[in-house]
Amino acid sequence: MILRIEEAMIRFNSTAEKTITIPELGSLLWPYSSESTQMVSAYKLVRGETTRIPLRMIRIICDKLECSPNFLCGFDENKFDWYL
Repeated sequence: MILRIEEAMIRFNSTAEKTITIPELGSLLWPYSSESTQMVSAYKLVRGETTRIPLRMIRIICDKLECSPNFLCGFDENKFDWYL
């Protein structure tokens, strides 16, 4: 599953006073890694090349980009009957 991170970033950057880039997102998700590792990992995450995404990362992405997990996963934010 490819998360809609790029769409969330575009939506956030168009409405927020401060923009965020993919490398900045990488530094939030992998704070103890080197800068190059953060950047490579973040680009892999955005391109859908990551095999496992911990819920902690989903929470960080949603908090920073002001979106819901439903939006990131491609579910319709206005419908909640997908779990029935």
